[in-house]
This record gives sequence, C-alpha cells and structure tokens, in this order.
Amino acid sequence: MSLPDRVRNWLNEESALWTKEGLIDESQRGRILARYPATEAGSGRMTFVLRALGVLTLFAAILLVIGHNWEDLSRTGRMAVVVAGLIVIQGIGLTYLVRGRPQGASLGLLAGCLMYGAAIALTGQIFHLDAHAPDAILAWALGTLPFALLLDSTLLHLLYVTLAAIWYIWEMEQRGYGWRGSNELTALAFLLLLAPSAWAGYRNSRPVLVGLTALGWLVAGSMAMSVGAAGLNPVFLVAPLALAALHHPGDPRSRGWRVAGLIPATCLTLALGFINSGESIIGEIRGHFYWNETPLLTVIGLAALVLGAWKACDRHGRHAAWLAIAISATYTLLVLGHGNAAIASLCTALGNVLTLGLAITQIRLGLSEGRLRPYVYGCIVFLVWLLVRYADIHEELGMLGMAAVLAVIGVGLFALARLWRSLSEEPVGERMDDFRPAAMESVLDRIQPRTHALLIAACAAQVAVIGFMVWNHLQPLWHGERIVVRAELVDPRDILKGEYVILSYDFGHLDNEDYLALRKELGWDEKKDPSGRLPENTLVFVPMVKQPNGEWIGGKATLTRPSSGIYLIGRPVASFLRLHFGIEAFYVQEGKGVEWEKLRNSGLLKVTVAVLPNGQAGLVSLEADKEPFVELKGWRVLRGWKAANEWNEELVDNAKRFEKTVVRTLGKDASAPFGQVPDFSKERVVILSHASGLNIKVESNGNVTRIGQGERVTGEGTRGESLILAIPRSQQAVITKDNRRLRSVEPEREDPTLDASR
Repeated sequence: MSLPDRVRNWLNEESALWTKEGLIDESQRGRILARYPATEAGSGRMTFVLRALGVLTLFAAILLVIGHNWEDLSRTGRMAVVVAGLIVIQGIGLTYLVRGRPQGASLGLLAGCLMYGAAIALTGQIFHLDAHAPDAILAWALGTLPFALLLDSTLLHLLYVTLAAIWYIWEMEQRGYGWRGSNELTALAFLLLLAPSAWAGYRNSRPVLVGLTALGWLVAGSMAMSVGAAGLNPVFLVAPLALAALHHPGDPRSRGWRVAGLIPATCLTLALGFINSGESIIGEIRGHFYWNETPLLTVIGLAALVLGAWKACDRHGRHAAWLAIAISATYTLLVLGHGNAAIASLCTALGNVLTLGLAITQIRLGLSEGRLRPYVYGCIVFLVWLLVRYADIHEELGMLGMAAVLAVIGVGLFALARLWRSLSEEPVGERMDDFRPAAMESVLDRIQPRTHALLIAACAAQVAVIGFMVWNHLQPLWHGERIVVRAELVDPRDILKGEYVILSYDFGHLDNEDYLALRKELGWDEKKDPSGRLPENTLVFVPMVKQPNGEWIGGKATLTRPSSGIYLIGRPVASFLRLHFGIEAFYVQEGKGVEWEKLRNSGLLKVTVAVLPNGQAGLVSLEADKEPFVELKGWRVLRGWKAANEWNEELVDNAKRFEKTVVRTLGKDASAPFGQVPDFSKERVVILSHASGLNIKVESNGNVTRIGQGERVTGEGTRGESLILAIPRSQQAVITKDNRRLRSVEPEREDPTLDASR
C-alpha cells in the first residue's frame, strides 16, 4: 500500500525513533518501510482529481469548437466529425494503456466515454430523433460499464453510477402516474445496474462506491413508490439499517447503508409518533403503506431485515436491525387496524419508543466507534423528538411548560457533551476483509491478460452503436416515401445543442372516444384496471390519408397494423390521449429559435416526413406556411348561447339534445343574429367548454381555419365561457384547442334531409 509523501515522511521519522529507543531493530524498520512505499511523484489523489477536471474542461472546449462550426457542415460532415472525434479520443486513452500508464488511460478513456455520450446526442440531433429520451442515457451508461470494470477505475464507476441514476429518475418521471407494475421492475433493473459498482466497492474497499449504492437503494424505493402514487413501503426503505449491521464495527463501508436507512427510519417513526397527526404534513404519511403495490421490493426488504437481524456483526448493529423490523411491523399493524382508535394509539406510542431507540442506538454507536457523526445524529434525533412532542402538547403546557422543555433540552445537551468527552466506551474499529469470492477471482484472473483486447473491443462497440444509429435512421431518408403534414410549434429551446422545435401533430392527440376504442380493442377490463391506461409498449397504428391539396392527415388510430397504404407507428406517453411517433423534434440553426417562436402564434408549420412501408418515420424538412388559414364554407360560431354545464364538450345532432345542453346568454351580439337556432337538417353542433380567448383550430379536407386568436370568441363574457360551433353534416373535421386535439368529426353519410326534432 503506497502512502502520500507527507505520511511516508512521518513514518520514516517515527520508525527511526523506534529503532533508537530499541522498540524495533533496523531490519524490522526496513520491512515496515518497504510495506508502505512512497507514492510516485505527480500521482497523488489531488493531482489525479485536478487532471480529471482538466479532462472535463478540455472536453467541453472541444464540444464548443464543434458547435461553433456545426452549421457549416453537411450531414455527412457532421457524422464524420462525430465518429472521428470518438475514435481519436479513444485512441489517446488506449495509447496510455499500452504504455503502462493506468492513470492516463483512465483519464483518456473517461474522455472517450464522455465523447460517446455526446456522439449519441449529436447523432440524434443530426437525424432529428425524438425517441424515448432515457434510452439514450441507458445506452451511454451501458457503454461506460466495461471500461469501469476492466480498468477498475473509481472515476469511471462514478460516471457509470451517475448515468444509471439519471436514467432511472428520468425514466420514472417520463412514466408519470401510471404503469405501477413496470415501475417496480424498473426499480429492480436500476438496482441491478448498481450491482457492478457495489461489487467493485467491496472488492477493493472503496466506501464511496458502496455509499452511492446505498443512496441508489433509497432513490429506487422512493421513486418506485411515489411516481405511481403507490404510497410508502417501510420494509424496503428501512432495510439499509439491517444491511449496515452486516459490517464489522468501524468498517467505513457500512456508513452509506446506515445513512440511507436512518433518514427514512427517522421520518417514519416521527410520523408514527404524532399525537395530532391531522395537524401535520408529516402526519399524512401515516397509513399509506401499500406493500401489495410493490411486492418484489417488499420481499427484498424482508430478506435484508431478516439477514441483518440474524447475522449482525455487533450488538449495536443487531439493535438497529431489530429497530428496522419493529418500524415495518408497526406500520403493518397501523394499516391492518385502519380505523381502530386503540390500535392507532398503540402505534403512536410505539412510534415514540422507536424514535428514542434510534437516537440511543446512534449515540452508543458513536461512543463504541469513537466517531462523532453518529453520536451527533443520535443527539439531533433526540432533540427533534422533544421539540415535536412539545409541538403536540404546547397549548396545554403554556409558557411555563415551554420553559421546562427548553430547560430539559439544555441540561440534556450538557449531559451529552460530557458523555462524549468522557468516552465511557472504548472506541473500536475493524475493517472487514474485501469481498473476493474464489470463483469470481478465478474469472478475473482469466480476464486480466486479455484486458487490452477487451478494452479495444469495448471501444469498437461504442463506434458500432453510433454506426448502427446512423444506418437505421438513414433508411427512411433513403427509401421512405415523402409526405407533408401540418404541425404546430410548441417550444424551441434545448440546453444540449443549439435550439430545436418541439412539434405537435393533430393525429398524435386522441379524443376520448378514440382512446376508449383503443382500450376496448386491447381487451381492457374496467374492473381489473380502473385507470384504463394503454401500456407504454403498445403499438398504435395511424393510417395517413392524402388530401386534395397534397397534404396528409391522420385517420382513425388502431392497434391492428394496416395491410396497405402509408401509416405511422405511435406509442402512448405518460399522459392520457397522446401518442408519440419519434418525429416530434426538429433542430434548427443556433439563434433562429426566436423566429420560429414568432411563427408559433402566426401560422402553422409544414413538415416533410419520410415513411417506410413498416411505419418507421424520419423528419426531412420543416417550413413555415405563409397563408395557412382559409375560411371554411358553412362553418359558423353560434352567438348568444353557452354550455349549460361548464365542463360540457360534446357533439349534438338534434334539437332536443341541444335544448338540454345549452342556455341563452343575456344581452345581444351586434355581429350576428342573437340566439339563432341551428338548422339540424343541415348542421351539427360542437360544444367546447372554457374556449373563450384560446386558439381554436378547425381542419377539414386539407383546409384549415382558426377561430379566436386571443380574443373573446363568444362575443361576451370571460375567458372561461364555452364556444358553440355549427358544422355542416357533409364535412369531416378535426378540432383542436390550444394544440390539443378535442374531437374528430366524421361526415354524415345518410340522407341529409332530417327532421329538426331528430
């Protein structure tokens, strides 16, 4: 084990004194010094950190240079720059490796992994890709993992764990409040991604990596249960306390697990102990333990609790493990006895006892290990408990009672300080042996001679991934049929590279009727799944129909692949009534985003899309339509009426229904006959709620009109009023409100001569 120069010099001086005093002889001194050689010049930890920061800074500079000249390059030139940059930076790292300079190799290949991530992002920008964004981070993380394992570099492991965490958090946020079962599987996948770095932390005693794994455990449990509104799972959240108990006293690798378990355990016991839980935000945590929502996490947590209580390495660890079990059992009792006042009171008392138990356990742990941090944490938990209990009963205590509480706290602080100073227990510290199973070490021994070849293969794999992305997304551009669709601009900002336009398509927004039809086509059972969400991996096919003006619109969405014609493949997104086709982002020249932003409020955008026969699509070009709006014949806004129900949005095709769904407004409108009744033999009526002052767009037979661009469209009243549109029975239409598709109206096929009372 090498030592920094400062520590090595101290050991040299002290060992000379030991020899002079006869404690050791010269040969023993020599063996001791040989056991702890001096660190090589320039390879200290701080030097390495500074070099790593230098790599990051230079890498950022390279990206800025590429970005400055980006718009001057063709698509081929851009791809050449991306691939060449990746190969060159990887080559630098491999050169250091061949020369036997491991630190230089780690830094060089770190830069290569960063360039790999940049190459994924830039390739997506070149081809205007808007696929599931977290997948790009996952590909980046998996491309980094081989380098972290083969080089056994803490720095590369940190990059890998950071990327895995970003992927998991982003993935869960993309899902929103649905798909709970898959949320749990995603949490388990995240824990599996952390396993290689955790193993590296235990194999060579790197507490930082073990601590990140413990933090990942906490993040996995929190995200899996909060994103799906599935409540808490104390069994999983407090399990790190039991895992910490499996380490020997003083082992630094136990600290991350202890912190990851203590934070939720303290919050949970304080919440249990609230006497007036209804008056506290934390009190709302009570009773929200749904172990059936995350059964796999519950099983993993139970296994950790049992293992920790059975094989704890010291008595304090065993106490912590049993406290974790008690917390889980108390929450289970609270849920099973929901509504029972006696059980609620018992759980409140147990919550206070468990909080004190956590405080005492940490105080004793600090004394036994001679460490101030757990001691202080235990003291803080004790003081917080006193303050919270005072908050529960402060009205009954009054000012004198408050003075007594503060006096108790002050005396307690002095007593705790004196106790720490006396160190009544002898500090102990013992590091566990590194985790090196014979089978795994045998595999590593076989891999070690092939490290260089495997690293070269890993570099080649990164280049191959970028090459496949290029080839795959060139297929629509090379072989796809061009179609022109309309889209509306949403937001032209991107923090990664330049600016880009988020595109929204009418056929990507489903109305309630279409969404219900898709759910029924999927075999949806309302009793088994009340939410009725389409699974995230559902393929939805939207046939495209060419209009007389040469543009294309979307037909009725279906789960059955069309046998002929052009169609697009979409997937449901986290929110209801939306489909994602992977053609929703178009990158524009830097500095031009403001111009596109102005177009958002003045007109529609025409998008050229290349579509393969299998439905795969790619963006080709984007242009602004100078005069996109025309007046649709037969369309009109009915004045003097409003929806009887402010949330009412429906299609009305007879006079009787019309009388039930609308009411007359007060006053008169000079621009049109007031209260004119629609002619239902020729028209149907669409009622739109809360439409006043919003952008209402109607698209019919390739023609588009916009009603209400910021003004009051009802002629009177406020922004919240409804809008009544009269539609010719012979026309089909798509109606959107503020870029959200509301309704698709099919043309009337039967005899239009109908009775008005129909």
